[in-house]
Amino acid sequence: MVLCEDGSNADCSCKNPPCGIKGNRPSCSCDDGSIPKLRPLCNDGSYPQCPGACHDGADALIDESLTTKPCVDGSIVFLSKCRCEDGTKLRPHGVLGRLQVYNPDTDE
Repeated sequence: MVLCEDGSNADCSCKNPPCGIKGNRPSCSCDDGSIPKLRPLCNDGSYPQCPGACHDGADALIDESLTTKPCVDGSIVFLSKCRCEDGTKLRPHGVLGRLQVYNPDTDE
């Protein structure tokens, strides 16, 4: 989910579907004029650490920026190697392995 500074969801569109983490990112804007940001993936408001999670063995970088390439080599992140310091469980979702937070209260 992409959020705006005021907490509302950003308006995102995909010019050349499918959009995902491997270079074809959606275009997003905020009505409040702020820069759209990826919501924190860990329950404590942080982003996961992903050591060695890229195909070439490099660390993946996941942060709030929609322009950050998680893997410099352009590969998809091996999510099984990502961990939140607070213990939030992450799991892949969708064809391109977008990150989704596991919620034990609603997910089986």
